[in-house]
Amino acid sequence: MQVCNILPFLLCSIVASIMLFFVMHMIETSMQPVFVLLIGLFLGVILVVLSYVAIMNREALNLIHRLFAYLR
Repeated sequence: MQVCNILPFLLCSIVASIMLFFVMHMIETSMQPVFVLLIGLFLGVILVVLSYVAIMNREALNLIHRLFAYLR
């Protein structure tokens, strides 16, 4: 597996964790911002693992492509 296949997912997970950080900060929950950032990074790692499995499994990858084509 090439690194360039996982980079977009990694970038998306980092952006999603930063966005989650700012949203939770604006809501001003009782949680510490560090915990919110850790939760976002944890979700990002899960996303990367799922994308790795999907890329290894061609049927799942085709299903994801059809889903994105439908969402467009």
